[in-house]
Amino acid sequence: MDQQENKILLALSGVSKSFKEPIGNPFRKRPIKRALTAVDLEIPRNKVSCLLGPNGAGKTTLIKILASLITPDSGDIRYDGIPRERWDRSIQAKIGLVTQNERAFYWRLTGRQNLLFFGSLYDLAGKALKARVDEALSESGIFDSADKPYRLYSTGMKQKLNIARALVGNPELYLLDEPASHLDPLAREDFWEFITKTLIGKRGATVFLCTHDLEEARRLADQVIILDRGLIVEKGRLGELRHLMGGNPELELRFEGQAPAAWLRRHGAGVSARDKGCLRVTLDPAGTDQEELIRTFVLEGGALLEAFRPQDDLLELLNRRIRPDA
Repeated sequence: MDQQENKILLALSGVSKSFKEPIGNPFRKRPIKRALTAVDLEIPRNKVSCLLGPNGAGKTTLIKILASLITPDSGDIRYDGIPRERWDRSIQAKIGLVTQNERAFYWRLTGRQNLLFFGSLYDLAGKALKARVDEALSESGIFDSADKPYRLYSTGMKQKLNIARALVGNPELYLLDEPASHLDPLAREDFWEFITKTLIGKRGATVFLCTHDLEEARRLADQVIILDRGLIVEKGRLGELRHLMGGNPELELRFEGQAPAAWLRRHGAGVSARDKGCLRVTLDPAGTDQEELIRTFVLEGGALLEAFRPQDDLLELLNRRIRPDA
């Protein structure tokens, strides 16, 4: 294996998957829905790859295929150079899956008891099992609630226990299916730090993160993959994808009353109205900077409430770049 191949942990080539759609009439032929079409992808070691896409894009299908929960119709998948057909239990144990499925736990058991059970499936026992469970509980931030029944856990705590279960197996590759979707803002910040410092930094793992949150991708991703209607339409670093969109950064202004007429005459070419009392200004890298825009808006009589750089919107990205006909 050459040096470049050694950098790639998981490689997909031509992976496709279709399903028969359910229908109410059992005598009618069930239509076929293609979930994935000829997906080619490389996931580098010890990096975070973020899979972005709208609902129904095929993200969860791809995650389930990588976790060996479903079988692709065609294509080649290789883990560390080993084809999927030759994956044994030792290879599958190197892949940890984190989903939002609450039904995967036993509701009458405590969080610790659940992890002890799942840890025993990895051939762990005795002090080694207890130590692994304690470490997973501590790293996922749920150690203090470990002895509460699972049925009493909040949604955020359940998601942290999902993460802890993956940690118990100590995999090399973590498949994370929207793991931060039920976490509050502070918990999300902690979780993002957990990925970079614990999974990547401490454990030297590889992360494949499925999300629809561009802010999450911006904070974490070494590689971004955009999936739409079963097809990979773009991949690269987030900055590269922003360049492909061809757009300049924007500044949003929220204010009371009317925008100053003199200010609008000066900057009107780059201004678009969003709502009453809200303007979005396209910043020209070679022109006036955002501090000057804000300062002159106030000096010329504008009652400014707030000014901020708006977050990228995935749907807008798809409409502008990926679905120009939408």
